Amino acid sequence: MITALNTGMRKGEVLSLKWSQIRNGFIYLTKTKTNEEFCKMVYDSIQAGGSGIAAGRNVFQHEHPPKMIRVLSGIVHEDLEVEATLRKYMK
Repeated sequence: MITALNTGMRKGEVLSLKWSQIRNGFIYLTKTKTNEEFCKMVYDSIQAGGSGIAAGRNVFQHEHPPKMIRVLSGIVHEDLEVEATLRKYMK
């Protein structure tokens, strides 16, 4: 419970931790979704009638958070498809 509260990790991530992922006081997680998979999930949600998203960890843990914000904005506000928005904003 403390690990989840201090890290924002999900239950499944905490329960599946291996000792090899803990080094020098840090927890190293493997990425479970590609940018394209995550963006496809967002796109499908918006197309199904969603009016917004909550994507904090997928933005703040991204290698380039400002680019990911622009990608998600393209999907939500510009009605761009996944491939088009990734091409436009991830270069």
